[in-house]
Amino acid sequence: GVFDKMGSSQTVKTHQTKLIRNYTHRTMKEYELTGLRPNYEVVSQATTSWSVIQKDIMRLENETFGEHAIDENVFVSGYNNPLSTWAILKDEQTGIIFGFTYALPNTVYDRYYPEREKIARTAYIMNIVIAKEHRGKNLVGRLIAVLEEELKRKGYLYVEMDVMDGNDFAENIRKIYGGRILQEQELDSGKDHRIFFRVALKSQEESERGGEYINLDGTVIRAQANEKKY
Repeated sequence: GVFDKMGSSQTVKTHQTKLIRNYTHRTMKEYELTGLRPNYEVVSQATTSWSVIQKDIMRLENETFGEHAIDENVFVSGYNNPLSTWAILKDEQTGIIFGFTYALPNTVYDRYYPEREKIARTAYIMNIVIAKEHRGKNLVGRLIAVLEEELKRKGYLYVEMDVMDGNDFAENIRKIYGGRILQEQELDSGKDHRIFFRVALKSQEESERGGEYINLDGTVIRAQANEKKY
């Protein structure tokens, strides 16, 4: 991916392709833990219509968040946005989707967090969902890894996310990203307590050099030893 500078904003060029990137993991350990044949795919409106994944995505969203679930129109808008990046987890045998995540350029939250510093070449992870019956089985780390690979391919250097505090998810993010967490900030809106994370992505070249990544000031530093491997 290539970034074109337009004033103070950064735009990611995307290439419409019919290729669906497939990341199938058939390790016996994972199969025994989940009862699934996990199949991780990067999907987009250029390769897969919303109608194909709509039922499973909305089922997962509603089961996970109940009355706080995101309206389907928001998902449709996000999915049809050519700048969005989606990764799904499905059972290779049944084709049923058991997890999904997607990201947009970090300018998506301008109206919600106008005071937040905008870092160029940064994606904002909008949602990460794993079916309740398959949580705690190391699936979220692999799903995020697939999303990261596609974001790196598009030229991103960083990802950001806001997660609810008071559950295990924030701690899981710390375990998954380890030393690549560049910023962690607690936020209290009065309605809920969230934690903001800004994380460095490892490029393919940097990964091959042994776990280095780009810091916010452009320096190359090595990830800490406690970073969890996918």
